[in-house]
Amino acid sequence: MHQSSRYPAASDAHSPLTVREIEVIRYLAKGFLYKEIADKMDLSYWTVHKLQHKIYVKLRVSNRTEAINKWSGGIRT
Repeated sequence: MHQSSRYPAASDAHSPLTVREIEVIRYLAKGFLYKEIADKMDLSYWTVHKLQHKIYVKLRVSNRTEAINKWSGGIRT
């Protein structure tokens, strides 16, 4: 599988998602936008964006759909 240079494999790619990352991916799965997630979690837009990036790295995916599918397919932590 070709790994995107935008989301390189991380040494902790198999580590479980943090509580905050799980909260973000749950909102992503419900279709919320980053701004909406930021408002709900009382975070900045950029913090949500950074958390989303960490999720992508840990799950070794390159987009929202892949992340949600992989997470909901049994990798939930």
